[in-house]
Amino acid sequence: ICIGLLATGILCVALFFVFRHTQFVRELPAIGRLTEITVESLESNTRIMAWKVAIDIWKGAPFFGIGPNNYFYGFNTLYNPEFLRHGWGETWFDNAHSVVMNTLSTGGTFGFLAYMGLFLSAIIVLFQSYSRGSIDMHIRNIGVAFLVGHFVHNIFVFENPTSYLYFFFFLAMIASISSQSKSAIQKGKNVSGGYMVFVSVCVVIVVFITNINPARANMAALETIYAVTRGTGAIAAYEKTVAIPTPHIDDVRNDVAKTIRESIQGYIDAGREAEAKELFFLAYTELEKNLSIHPFDIRVHLQRAGMAQVGAQLTLDPAYVLEAKKLLEQAIEWSPKRQQLYYQLATVYMQIKKKKKAEELY
Repeated sequence: ICIGLLATGILCVALFFVFRHTQFVRELPAIGRLTEITVESLESNTRIMAWKVAIDIWKGAPFFGIGPNNYFYGFNTLYNPEFLRHGWGETWFDNAHSVVMNTLSTGGTFGFLAYMGLFLSAIIVLFQSYSRGSIDMHIRNIGVAFLVGHFVHNIFVFENPTSYLYFFFFLAMIASISSQSKSAIQKGKNVSGGYMVFVSVCVVIVVFITNINPARANMAALETIYAVTRGTGAIAAYEKTVAIPTPHIDDVRNDVAKTIRESIQGYIDAGREAEAKELFFLAYTELEKNLSIHPFDIRVHLQRAGMAQVGAQLTLDPAYVLEAKKLLEQAIEWSPKRQQLYYQLATVYMQIKKKKKAEELY
C-alpha cells in the first residue's frame, strides 16, 4: 500500500509539472506556486541567499563555526546587497532559515556532524532494536519516517521550542523502548508527599520566572507604548515596566525607544517640547544600556544614531550629531555592504552641512 501511495504521489507530481502552464494547475492552492519554481527564482530567493551566506561563514570558520546564535553577526559581515531588492524586511536575518545551514555556520563541521549524529544514531538504534526483537517493524518504520521527515523539515526552517520539545521527547522514547536493560525502571514505588510539594514549588517558580514575568513585562511594555502615543503618563508607565524582571528587557527598551522616536514630532507640534525632551533623554539613555549589552549589534547602533539625530534637532546640541556619525561609522566596519548604514550616515552629513560627502555616500 505504501509503495502504491508513493508511486501515485510521484505520478501526480510529474503530471502537475508537465501541465504546469495550464490554468487548472496554476490555480491549485500551493501546488500552482511550486510548479512555477525555476532555477532563476531559487537563486534570487532570500532564503537561498541566506544559505549561501551561511556557507561563506562556514568557510571562514570551518572547524567550530562562529558560535551558537551568532549567525546574525556573520550575516552582517558578509551581507549581500542584493537582499535589498526584496525589501527592507528581507535585509535582516538572525538565522539562516535552515537548522542544517545554521548549524554548519555556527557550529562548524564539528557541530554539523554532531547534529547529524542525533538523527543517524537514533535510526541505527531503531534498526538494532528491531534486530534484537525489542520493537516491532511498525515502530521501527514510523520512527525512521519521523526522523527523516523532521530532518527534511529542518532543511527549510529553523527550530522553535515546540519542535525541540517533540524532537527530544521522541529521542527519549527511542532510548527508552530500545533499552536492553529494564532494571532502572521501578514499578510501584510511592513518592513522598514532601517530595511532591518540593517539586511542585520548583515548577511554579520556574513557570513564574520564565513565563508569567515575561508576559507581565510584555503587557506593561504595550501599555507604555500606548501611553507614549496617547501623550499621558509615559514615564511612569515605563518605570513600572522595567521594574518587572524579564530576560527580554533589551527588546522592551528597543520597542519603547522606537515609539518615542516616532512620536516626538507630535509632541513638538502640540507645543509640548519639555515632555518631548524628557522622552528623548529616557530613550537615549535606555538605548545606551542596550549598546553595552550588544556592542556588535548594528540594529542598536542604527536606532541610537537615529535617536541622536532627533536629539540634535531637539536640543540644538551638535554633540549628538557627532555621536550619530561615530555610531554609524562603527557599524559600517562590521557590515561594510549594508546600504541602510550609508543612507543614514548621509543624513547625518546633511545635518552638518556636508552635502558633497552625503552625495558621495548616496
